[in-house]
Amino acid sequence: MAAGLDSDVAEGGSNLSAGERQLLCMARAMLRRTSVVVMDEATASVDHATDGRIQQMVRSDFRGNVTVITIAHRLHTVAFYDRILVLAQGKVQEYAPPLELLNSGGQFRSLAEESGDLDNLISLATESAADAASFRANTTPGY
Repeated sequence: MAAGLDSDVAEGGSNLSAGERQLLCMARAMLRRTSVVVMDEATASVDHATDGRIQQMVRSDFRGNVTVITIAHRLHTVAFYDRILVLAQGKVQEYAPPLELLNSGGQFRSLAEESGDLDNLISLATESAADAASFRANTTPGY
């Protein structure tokens, strides 16, 4: 946009692409320091590189400060979350930490295998589990 950050945004963001609207919503959530963020396919309209940067921001900036609930079809988008809830036909199929689901023979594991990215997802979930354990060990509860 020619005016950069001073550009006007039309009603409903109609002068922005779907990806730009998603990025603007994410920026607003970060700036407002909200305690709960719900993302419904929040990165579906952005390229994989931008999606990766957003996921890194969610991992680093939101951990321990924000409850993030995400609806996603890209498995790498949620492989680092604390827990994953797998739904099928409106019913809970699985609910556990990603590494546990990836190491089981369940539906999430099957989806990971079908994606062709199983090893990368296991690596991401393993790294995330270690980071979460370290974070919990170094964080004092606020009571």
